[in-house]
Amino acid sequence: IEFLHRVGRDGGKARNLNIGLGLKPLAGEYYDPKSDLYFLIDSDIEFPPDILRKSLPEFNTNPRLPFVIFEADDLADNNLFNSSLAAINMAAQHNVVGIENAGFTTSGGYGLLYNRQAWNVIGGWKENFVGEDWATGIALRTASEYFTKGKRVSYVKVIDHTPEDLNGFKIQQQRWAKGGVETTLKLIPALLKAKHIPWNEKIDILVRYSFYSTMVFSLVILPALTAIVGTALSIAGNASMGILSFFVEIYRGFFIPMLAAVGINTVFAFLRREKSVGLKNLLMFMPSLFAYGGVGLAVFKGLVQGLYDKKKVFNVTPKTRLENKGEFFRIIRQNWKEITFGAALLGVGVFTLPYYLQFVALVGLSFIISPFMSLVKFNKKDKPERK
Repeated sequence: IEFLHRVGRDGGKARNLNIGLGLKPLAGEYYDPKSDLYFLIDSDIEFPPDILRKSLPEFNTNPRLPFVIFEADDLADNNLFNSSLAAINMAAQHNVVGIENAGFTTSGGYGLLYNRQAWNVIGGWKENFVGEDWATGIALRTASEYFTKGKRVSYVKVIDHTPEDLNGFKIQQQRWAKGGVETTLKLIPALLKAKHIPWNEKIDILVRYSFYSTMVFSLVILPALTAIVGTALSIAGNASMGILSFFVEIYRGFFIPMLAAVGINTVFAFLRREKSVGLKNLLMFMPSLFAYGGVGLAVFKGLVQGLYDKKKVFNVTPKTRLENKGEFFRIIRQNWKEITFGAALLGVGVFTLPYYLQFVALVGLSFIISPFMSLVKFNKKDKPERK
């Protein structure tokens, strides 16, 4: 075992990985890699001891394979917030293998077994991107005609851990949204022009990178616009507000398909896994919508930062256990913007808007409830140890 340590954070995680690849110096010297294959994990990731024995043959089957990425289970279960997120994330993960086999396979920042020779083609991990994992995979697929797309497998899995509360989730999602915008502006055009990449992969990556913009439109822009216009019409004395009916149609066109997709994922999870896990996913369906609803403002900020903020600050997602002391007031202090925004939408929806526009109130309710979901603790005593 060789342990490498450096002083400073310039280049972030990507710089650390490039030092390990022998592509960047450490204290003036370059590390000499002993192998072409690297296994990348994060500090909070769990994995079975036979993960390499099972997955290494993939590179013998396909010598041009750049990486293998493992399906991730999320088994967080100590409070309502991260339990609901874990359930919905697991449901989505169970289908991503089939989706990526048919479309684009993304590289990840953990649970990744990758070939150093492929990374050498593009000079290593992309240090100038906040979302260095997806950016690196897209750059590699675009630059190399020799290496095929990567492969996501489900026959062996890693275990990830969801942030404990809304504040940690906001930090994560804001960073991912910012990284997504950077990657879209700098790398997606070249990928779309690349002749060796089939059309199905290009469509898949475009759909995935539209997720955050669709979320912001559904959770922030459309509800806020509806509330503002509805309040103005109410003050002007237009009681019918029939002009707002088109907002309902827009909302149905954007948000309802998202709910349907999540619901389908949940049903698939129920069918694929043991009944206890599948049933939990079904029970957590509605709480998970509230949990995701509260992150809308943070994602909005991340999208804006991706357009205008050029700082490459990598904010690590906090996933440590929460302290009970003073937690209620900490939640208010960290999430007062979400609570205020949600209260405004809820008030306008209930007292000003007609019944057919009550989606505004529901969205507002999600912003209010989401921060406090972490207060609902689950008793983990006497539970069997996870293996």
